[in-house]
Amino acid sequence: MYSPTSSTSSSSNMATRQSLIRPDYITPEAWAKLDRTVQLNLSKLNSTFGTSQTYIHDPQTDGPREPNPYLNPRTQTSQNDMIIDPDILEQERLGTTRSQPRRGRGRGQSRVPSGRLIPQQTRSRTPSRSSQHQFSRDRSRSPPSQLPLPSMLNEVEKRFDAQLGMLQEKIYAKFSELEREKENRSDTNTNYRGPSKRRGASTAAKRAARRRTNHKALPLPPDDDTREDLRMSKSELSTSAQVAKRCLQKLARNKFRFICGIPKGTNWPCSAQDREDDGDNDENEDFYTPNFLGDVDNVENQEIFAAVAAQVFNDLQNAEDVPDELTNPDHHWDKSTIFEFAKTSFRGFKEEWKKQPEIDPMKAKRGLEQKRLLRWSSRRKEKVKRLAMMVPAYVEEYGVDPTCLLDEKHMSDEASGPEDEDVETKEQWKSRMGSMMGISTPAALMNVRFLETIKPNWRSDELSDIFLTLHTSWWVSLTAKEREGYNFLRVRDTGRASDVIPLLAPFNFGINQRWLEVQKSRGENSHILMDWNTFQDPDGFGEGVEADALGDEFQPGQ
Repeated sequence: MYSPTSSTSSSSNMATRQSLIRPDYITPEAWAKLDRTVQLNLSKLNSTFGTSQTYIHDPQTDGPREPNPYLNPRTQTSQNDMIIDPDILEQERLGTTRSQPRRGRGRGQSRVPSGRLIPQQTRSRTPSRSSQHQFSRDRSRSPPSQLPLPSMLNEVEKRFDAQLGMLQEKIYAKFSELEREKENRSDTNTNYRGPSKRRGASTAAKRAARRRTNHKALPLPPDDDTREDLRMSKSELSTSAQVAKRCLQKLARNKFRFICGIPKGTNWPCSAQDREDDGDNDENEDFYTPNFLGDVDNVENQEIFAAVAAQVFNDLQNAEDVPDELTNPDHHWDKSTIFEFAKTSFRGFKEEWKKQPEIDPMKAKRGLEQKRLLRWSSRRKEKVKRLAMMVPAYVEEYGVDPTCLLDEKHMSDEASGPEDEDVETKEQWKSRMGSMMGISTPAALMNVRFLETIKPNWRSDELSDIFLTLHTSWWVSLTAKEREGYNFLRVRDTGRASDVIPLLAPFNFGINQRWLEVQKSRGENSHILMDWNTFQDPDGFGEGVEADALGDEFQPGQ
């Protein structure tokens, strides 16, 4: 018997069973564990998502300003827009599926490839705005895609790699073509220097332009980004780069003097007008005159820097004239580098100019005194090296080692001129030295140079005699040819002495005790003499001498 209630209940259960379709993004195991109510809701969402994929946007009813986010099945249908039915896929695998009958569009299920079915949804052609909003809300909750995400990424990556490879091949082919054109132009036209680079071009283009000199490519490596710029500070350069920098600076300094007509040892002119007044105008008109009253930005000085850079750079164009220090391809230098070195030379020459007597007499006197002290220091260091060579012979003869006594600060100074030129001129001093050595004729004095030994008042006779013994042994050990190379004659016992106190205190036996008492009583040097007489004498010298071991043998200083 037909019962409306039972019919309605059975039809509702049948619809529920038919509508419980598992979405593809949920595994069967997870689907079986879900509550039936949750399964029903997910199945409805899945059906709504499929419907939203086939929805047609109508600008007339939905509004002209709102973009159309939906696909139009009349123009394009993507495989990703289809909903995959697992049951149909299983039937297709078993071979029990049948093709769907063709029906009119919008009247039922559309004909699609086997195994793929778009759920049927009864709706009007022009849905109301409320239904559109409902579709939009359902669409926002629907899954973004039915295909597995890794498969989609792999496909996109393959397509991207293929397009990137094609693009790289095109770029490489274009660059190769440009290089061939450039080589052809260079071979046919020796004056071709490439297109002019606009201001602000890339660093690579600037460096490539530097390689072209006199239409010849310098021997530089293909990748010159690691080259050392000689304009960098000394601490940032390697040892070879420092040698190359000094060589280029020397060339710039010599060229500076050459174009100014000022040889080394000659005073710089105060101004161009003074230079014209001092000599023949025709002789000096071809020389530059630096303006030392200005700085490196002065227009006159800038002309000199440019002339130095141009002439040195042109001199180095011939490979035979280039020094070996400047042929290293890992060092970068050009005309601008020489220009900067010319500025450095100008600053040094300006300091020399300031020390000239006609500019600043006091500063000139201090400059001469500083140069003299440097010469004396150099001679003391050289003397220590000579005395150290005779230590083995001294040990063999006297049985004691004097190495601990040799220090540059304890050597006596040797002067090549008078103590005060305002009191005694250089010629008078030389004549006096010659008379003490038995040389009196002017012709003989012209070819001889003297060194006057200055006695340090702080040093004892014992220590002075040890140094004299070592020096005499060194002089005797030289051959006649070697002694000929030393054209200085040392003059001793001239009465010239010095009270300069060395900053390194000597051993007790090496101190002149009478002089020490006088200096301590004065007070002005007491802070320097605080540690004097505090160093015990070494074995074999002073209080450390063993009289019974040495006997009556000769001892220096006794």
